[in-house]
Amino acid sequence: MSGEGREITVWAGPVNHTQNGDLRWPGTEAVYVTCTGDGSGGTPRCSEQATARPLSSVVGDASEIYGAAFSAGGQYWERVLTDPRIRGLYLADGTYSMWDASGKEPELATSKNRIDFAVKAAGDPSYRAVYTASSSPNKTSPSGSRTLQAIAAEVGKRVPDLEYNEREKLTVAGKTFEAKTWRKGGLLLADFGDAFTHTQMVTVAAPDFWRQAFEMPDVLAGARPDGSAAEWIDRNVGKVMIGVGVLSAIAV
Repeated sequence: MSGEGREITVWAGPVNHTQNGDLRWPGTEAVYVTCTGDGSGGTPRCSEQATARPLSSVVGDASEIYGAAFSAGGQYWERVLTDPRIRGLYLADGTYSMWDASGKEPELATSKNRIDFAVKAAGDPSYRAVYTASSSPNKTSPSGSRTLQAIAAEVGKRVPDLEYNEREKLTVAGKTFEAKTWRKGGLLLADFGDAFTHTQMVTVAAPDFWRQAFEMPDVLAGARPDGSAAEWIDRNVGKVMIGVGVLSAIAV
C-alpha cells in the first residue's frame, strides 16, 4: 500500500463478510458488490452489476483498489479491471467462463482482462494476482479448474518463464494436498482440484490462502520456510503485511 489516500477492498459475487472472515487488504475498508451468475433469487447478475454498479461508483475517490471475487464475481472484475488504481485481485474459484464455439474448451475471450492483469502482475511484483480454482462442477459450463488451466496456458504464451508445478504440496486451512500452480513475480495461479468444494473455496480456503499468497511476498514468489511457520514469519516479519488472524506458510 502507498499509505496515501483512501484504499479499499472490493468483493464481488455471492459472498458476504461473515462467509469470508471479513477478508480485506490490511488497512483498507471493504465493500461488497452482491451478485450471482444466473440472477437466482432475484439477485443481480454479476455481468450486469458492472454497469449497474460501476467500480467508480463503488470506490469513489479511492487511490488504491484491491479486488476480490467468489464464483461468478470474477465476471464483475472482468469488466472493470482496466481501472489503473487496481493493485491486486484475488479470485476464490472466480475464473468461471462459458464453453467456446467448439464446446470443448473454455471461452478465453470472456477472460481477457483477467489474463492481462495476470500478465501485468507476473512482470511487476508490486501488483498481486492470485487466482484459485476448484474442480467442483459448474452446471453445464467449464469448472473453475478447466478455465484456470486455460488462463494459465494463455498467460504462459506471454510470460515464457512462468514457473509450473504440477504437484506443489500446499497446506491450506490445516489440509495438505497437491495442487497445480503457476507463478512469476506477483502472480500465483493455484488449481486446488477437489481439495475443497466450491463454497469452501471462499469460506474455508480463502481466509488462510489469502494471507499466505496475497499478502506475503516471499511465499507468493515461491520461497519456502526452513522451519516452522512461526519461525519463518519471525525471520521475515519485515517483509510481511499482517492482516487479521494467524498466518501459516506453504508447506513443502
